[in-house]
Formats: sequence, structure tokens, C-alpha cells
Amino acid sequence: MSISLQALERMREIIGGDRDLLAEILQSFIDEAEPLAQSVLAAAREGRLDTLGRAAHTIKSSARDFGDSALAALCADVELRSKRGTVANAVACSEQIAQGCIALKEELVAYIGTELNGGMP
Repeated sequence: MSISLQALERMREIIGGDRDLLAEILQSFIDEAEPLAQSVLAAAREGRLDTLGRAAHTIKSSARDFGDSALAALCADVELRSKRGTVANAVACSEQIAQGCIALKEELVAYIGTELNGGMP
């Protein structure tokens, strides 16, 4: 699981090449990554499939935007199974999603520091 530099460049093109705006968009996910990871874990552990599905949907959308197709696919699967009311391995899947979400956050932090700020943290 990892970001795609091509996806991030496409995103930057879509917003007119504005580095600051792209950094703000990425920072928004960075700020929400920990709560999203905790939400997906708590929902799975507590058997709240509706909340698990919503959290997986949110992470899926961001993962797709940032080019992490493996994380997006995992989230899509959990989202679909949550809607159907059956996620047999919900806790294990939620742990993978949470780990992927945090890894995505860390990659985006590095990207902002190296690509958008010219190596400045």
C-alpha cells in the first residue's frame, strides 16, 4: 500500500497546479487519519457494521484520490460486506485498513515535506 506520485500530480493539475492548495488538501487527510483509523477499529471491535462501512468508505475515497489502490480495494470490500451485514473477519480487516490509513498519512507528510516544500518539513 502506498501513494502514487502520478495520482498526486493529477490532483495538482486538477486544482491548477497550486502547491499550497494541494498541501491543504493532503493536510486535511493527515489531520483526520488517526481518528479515521480509530473509528474503523472501534466499529469492527464493537460490531457496528454501519459505522465500519462509513469509515471504510471515507478512507477508500481518499486512498483512491492519492493512488493507493490496494488500500482502496480493501476498503471497498469491507464497505460492501458491511452493507450486506456480514464481515466475518471485520477486526482483522479493520486492523489492515487502520495500518494502511496511518501509512498513507506518513507518506503524505513526507510528500508535503519533499515535493511541495522543497525538502522543508
